[in-house]
Amino acid sequence: MRLIIYSIFFSILTLSACSIFSDGDNSSSDINLEYLNQHWVHSYEEESQESDVNIFRPNDYKEFPPSRFRMQYIFEEDGSCEWFYLAPDDGHHFRSGNWRLVAENNEDIIIERDEDLLRYRIIELNEEILRMKLIESQQN
Repeated sequence: MRLIIYSIFFSILTLSACSIFSDGDNSSSDINLEYLNQHWVHSYEEESQESDVNIFRPNDYKEFPPSRFRMQYIFEEDGSCEWFYLAPDDGHHFRSGNWRLVAENNEDIIIERDEDLLRYRIIELNEEILRMKLIESQQN
């Protein structure tokens, strides 16, 4: 009987420890690539000053507060994209580009914008949020 009680106690303790000590990092289980192909708007109001992770929301997620400029991306399934451009005269318009996932991990996305190549690590992606961190920027 003691053995059964100890076994149950040990099982409960082990399960509790797993949930307490899980690191809570956003692993690839938080990335659902089927949601990438849509119109994303930078929601910088939600970002922490201590973090270098950019937060994007679907364009119809909420009414965004007025802003001089708010980056936007529209990712298409065929690898093309549009990105919001801020011209020197303060004009805003979309420009064409391309995107692709990095094959070795499917968590890095490379966005080609004119002469720039931006490499982001996708931290979280679902139907309501795209969190990504810039890890490399190259100008050709």
